[in-house]
Amino acid sequence: MNKVGSEFATQPATPDQPEISEVAKEAPTPEIPEIVAVQEKVGALRALIDGLRDQLSEAQLEKMQASLSRLQRVAEEQINNLEYNATHDPLTGLYNRGAFYEKVSQRLQEPTVHTNNKRTESAGVMVFIDLNNLKKLNDMIGHLPTNEVLKQFTGLTERLRKSDIAGRLGGDEIVLFLPHADPELAAKVIGRYIYRMLNKKPIEVVDEHGKRVVVPVTCAVGVEAIPKDRVAAGMTIEEAEKLVEELITAAHMREKQAKIASQHTSIAVAYPGKDGEDIVVNEGELLNPASDSSKK
Repeated sequence: MNKVGSEFATQPATPDQPEISEVAKEAPTPEIPEIVAVQEKVGALRALIDGLRDQLSEAQLEKMQASLSRLQRVAEEQINNLEYNATHDPLTGLYNRGAFYEKVSQRLQEPTVHTNNKRTESAGVMVFIDLNNLKKLNDMIGHLPTNEVLKQFTGLTERLRKSDIAGRLGGDEIVLFLPHADPELAAKVIGRYIYRMLNKKPIEVVDEHGKRVVVPVTCAVGVEAIPKDRVAAGMTIEEAEKLVEELITAAHMREKQAKIASQHTSIAVAYPGKDGEDIVVNEGELLNPASDSSKK
């Protein structure tokens, strides 16, 4: 099965533009009190063993070393869980708001993002996804059914490239950072994927007559191109963070354009055209491959 991200580029990688597969540099371990407490326990036992080394028999020392090894394994597992929970949304498994901003800012500083990519007119895209009607549905039928819709976005990460980053800003807002992606192809591939995902498992409720009815969940998507001249080698972390905020805001504005169109269709996607004009496509155009300008 082809990944969503693999469909974004218009041509195969060229020698001067390698495939982007590097994983972002890991951020320093966040100062989480629970992690510090676990590390302190391990350090205390290690210090105790070192202090008593000359007073212990070989058998006693081996026993304490074995206890230290067991504690270290438990501590590593606890720390990994704590770090994951601190950076990921518990419902979808996507990065949370803070981690998404941090990861994208780091990625914008990497040489592979600055490299001139002849395959696309932009350095990539930022995608803002908003699921309509969820708040209204929460008030009507509770969070459990709508949570199931959000959980479906977990599968989205399996369809992305290693260089892509997905996050949940909160509520019903999902964001994607897709370096070296073509805006039009990204808009249509993601739009098709979300359309099929939402229609695969619709929300059903029981009406006042005891009949099960399907409650439609519509979606609006905004795609913002990342100008190549905004991404340059030597970018500071402050500059990268500011650019991330600007891109998310711009993608959100396009999503608002799509939201107007999505009132009469299950999904609408807004993206920038090659001549700078705003283009909005609905499910009919998304599901019609002939509408892809790249295939004409």
